[in-house]
Amino acid sequence: QSTWGKIRNQSTSMRSGVFALIAIVVCVSNPVGAADGFTPQDKVLFRQAYGNFACRVNSYSLKTESPGIGEHIIVGPSDVRAAFENVATLEWAHIAQASFASLDGRNDEKVLSTPGGDLGEFIQLLEAFTKVTGKVLDAVDVQRVLERYLKVMTREKFFYETDEKAYIRLAVATGCKNLRVAEMGGMKHKREAFLEKVAVPEHIGDPFIKFVAANATDLDMHVEYVHHALAAYHNILWTTPSRLASKLCYLEVKGNRQEAALINIKTPAFCLDQGLAPMVSQQMTCAAPVMVNYPDAVKVLRRELVSVIATMKLVDDVDAKEVMAAFNLIAESNLQKFWGVVGQDLPIYTVEFINSSPLLTNDEQFE
Repeated sequence: QSTWGKIRNQSTSMRSGVFALIAIVVCVSNPVGAADGFTPQDKVLFRQAYGNFACRVNSYSLKTESPGIGEHIIVGPSDVRAAFENVATLEWAHIAQASFASLDGRNDEKVLSTPGGDLGEFIQLLEAFTKVTGKVLDAVDVQRVLERYLKVMTREKFFYETDEKAYIRLAVATGCKNLRVAEMGGMKHKREAFLEKVAVPEHIGDPFIKFVAANATDLDMHVEYVHHALAAYHNILWTTPSRLASKLCYLEVKGNRQEAALINIKTPAFCLDQGLAPMVSQQMTCAAPVMVNYPDAVKVLRRELVSVIATMKLVDDVDAKEVMAAFNLIAESNLQKFWGVVGQDLPIYTVEFINSSPLLTNDEQFE
């Protein structure tokens, strides 16, 4: 038995060390086989989300944004180049249909990733909305926003990650060492005890969301948004079986974090116009795991989140463009501060994929 309540089928695409929560399927490259309970149309969309298409790129550029310091340079430029030696093997995802996983080198799957994954972006959305409108959302508001988003979102799953140690600490704090979170739907008192402790930083396994919870004041963030978002997520989870609960992706990773670099993936404009981004593993190098960030692709997710909250009439009037601008600024600032803590003295690289094929003349095209 795992702490989640059931051991997943080992034939799923998640490799050892990364587990899916009971009936919640994994957010990885081949989710179709685990899409039980979805309509035929859903399954068609899932197949289209990953792997059966590509954006035409044939090379890349590598830029060292920060070289790192001395003995801390474990992943160097040559390691990054080796990881992208053959761009023809890149796997591509439809951005609007794929989940965003967390920045966490313990996840070895090829993913799109962003600080905190989907839930980390959701928390920063709430802050951006408050910055623009002045309205502080309560737990009921946040629950409504997340439920509304899950109902209309284009992506297959909504991602949240914890890790084994944080989960065990949370279980002990709630007074139930054998806690199986997926089986708490009918246990009112256990749920209340769980939600009271769930936003304590030591109980959060996602490195970025833990950072936000521990440093909310310095980040000029409302710490209650971390709690409200985690509570809303679990409240929906506990409605299993339900349509909304089936859209959640809840992962537990194991081991200690050992990331040795931050790699930004810049997606070409012509790929973004097609809604495509390359998926890469945060264990791409032989030297050490890395964190991989998608500053361009994640804006597709942000626009979708903003479009939902801006139309919910939580305030009399809200400018979606202003919320989006605030969202981007908050996320960029938080990533810089996060990396300044977890990645101090470590290198930062930017990989930008390109198509360097020369343009043909009219004569050459018809030879």
